[in-house]
Amino acid sequence: MTPRRGSRSVDADDARQLSLIAEAAEAERPADANVPVFAWTSNSVSIRAQAQAGVKVTDAVAASSVMARRYVGLVSWTPGTIDGVALLTRGRVAATERVQLHVRALRTCGPVQVERLLRALDASVRKAARAVLGSTGALEPKVAAAVRAAARPVDASLAQAWDEIEELARRSLDRIWAVEADREPIVAYQREATGIALALAGLRRERHLVDWNGSAAEAFLLGFDAVRVDENALIAADSRHFGDWQRDEDRAVAFRFVEGGRAVTVINAHTKSIETTLGCDLIYYTHEYDSYVLVQYKRMRQGRNRWEFRPSADKHFEDELKRLRAVRSIASSAQPEAWRLGRTCCFVKLCEPVIREPLVGQLARGMYLPLEYIDCVRAARSAVGPRGGEVFAEDTVGRWLSNTGFVHLVQRAWVGTDGVTSKRIAEVVRAALDADRAVVMAVGSAQTRGAP
Repeated sequence: MTPRRGSRSVDADDARQLSLIAEAAEAERPADANVPVFAWTSNSVSIRAQAQAGVKVTDAVAASSVMARRYVGLVSWTPGTIDGVALLTRGRVAATERVQLHVRALRTCGPVQVERLLRALDASVRKAARAVLGSTGALEPKVAAAVRAAARPVDASLAQAWDEIEELARRSLDRIWAVEADREPIVAYQREATGIALALAGLRRERHLVDWNGSAAEAFLLGFDAVRVDENALIAADSRHFGDWQRDEDRAVAFRFVEGGRAVTVINAHTKSIETTLGCDLIYYTHEYDSYVLVQYKRMRQGRNRWEFRPSADKHFEDELKRLRAVRSIASSAQPEAWRLGRTCCFVKLCEPVIREPLVGQLARGMYLPLEYIDCVRAARSAVGPRGGEVFAEDTVGRWLSNTGFVHLVQRAWVGTDGVTSKRIAEVVRAALDADRAVVMAVGSAQTRGAP
């Protein structure tokens, strides 16, 4: 927690987030700007078969050639032809001076002869286009625009495939959390909750969130590849930790993230469409300590000189706190694994709505406030604005937990339940869904207790 009122601890997470926000602002493109274009080729029969079957494939390319995060990819299976268009996304470092390049959503076309396309280009860009097309590398913006314009009259299937992938790339890069939006940014909350669940389970957010390929119009987990069949039983088993709740197949989706000896199953559940859902909660369960932690997300808004949250402006806030207060950790064991720092198991995260790039692994900046601390601050009437109204902000709440501090406490179950049954948690889930909130449920596990 921060040591005193008015101070601001800037941990590595927060510092990195500030840097990313600045980068996003500098790199933001006009709405009509073209998506970057990358030519990618592979002569592997197995990779070709996987890509054509709709499976994501991964290549390792020179890091210097992949400067953007997403590209329209011109795919070649044989030299001298363009055989399809795919969405390309930059992954993590693969080796010295090389990065992963993920290839997905392939749309086949042609095959289109590169020479035919080159003849349709102006002589001023033909040489530069020839050096890249049919091989691997990024096209310069001027060259890419010329090739884009030439594609339509040269081959209708290439033009259509390009249109589809470009639209997919634009949709995926849309802001999932617009500061000025009136409706609650449910997908952004779900992304935030998924990122926290990954961190709590000891998985690297930057490794897994980069695979997201969704939109703000559907549940966040739908932006990941389909769950493999052999994981269905594991997901069904993990979902039982939340009691006998009924799954509406149109309103629930699950995905299992795995890394090394750790795994976390994340379930998105909601009873209404994303557009009409009123808010979001995270319920995280850890196998090692048989512990639940609940987090309710609230969006802060820009005040005169700060981000702030005003309870009076949120007509659902009091009912939501009442629902959280119904969850109490009841001491059920004298074992060391059940020991907690008090009875704290419910938190409210007041989020700054500044996430612009869904693929970034960092979390939204904000304040985690334990439910008991919120009640204490309100009873003392210390969180007030200049006109006496109740205002939650960094300089009024006094202390809070950052992303890093919260993760450290929950990972080792210093906070969380030690006696609440899954039946009681199931009641909380149902109450939230009945209140038209989205619920992100996550079950984290590891091979060994206490692993970092």
